Amino acid sequence: AADGTGAAQEHPCPGAYCEPTDWSPDGLHLVVNTRLATTDARSGDVWSVSLETGGSATAILSGPFPEYDARISPNGQWLAYVSEEAGRPEVSVRSMTGPPNRLVVSSDGGNQPVWRRDGKELLYVDREGRLRGRSVQRQPTGELTLGVAKALSVPLIGSGHWGTQYDVSPDGQHVYFIDRTPAPRPSDIRVVMGWRALLK
Repeated sequence: AADGTGAAQEHPCPGAYCEPTDWSPDGLHLVVNTRLATTDARSGDVWSVSLETGGSATAILSGPFPEYDARISPNGQWLAYVSEEAGRPEVSVRSMTGPPNRLVVSSDGGNQPVWRRDGKELLYVDREGRLRGRSVQRQPTGELTLGVAKALSVPLIGSGHWGTQYDVSPDGQHVYFIDRTPAPRPSDIRVVMGWRALLK
């Protein structure tokens, strides 16, 4: 529970290291990043861990290259994730069922994918640390069509890390993030004379 009550449950990690990145829409599975070793940044797979008693873990993405930071679409049919298949991090999308056809979302490097709650937009951070969004439409054939990537008017999110540093409000109108804009330096110093008289 969000208030900290209830009994803590322990679920086995399918690798040497696990980091949760998302819940399944039905709340019965946890999507996690895994590594073969805690110090091996070159490896990375995506697993689904069942939260039911006696449940098991299942590999979702386990290619020969790092794949991580997976997010399931609100309808549970699509998986957005980061793949280094091309030699650098790129945000990609694939179907949760059927052929594992990979659709590249970012055009020049990207990470930290997040779905808008209605599933009609996919956000990500480009290689410069800017937040971008692409509209998502599902065709009658079941395939996805992505709109042109648009930069959002928010400060730099940052990149080059393991995990996601922002989220989108349920109505899709706000982005919550850590503002790393340095505070301006003071331009002047003010001195109060005779301040002891104020204490009387």
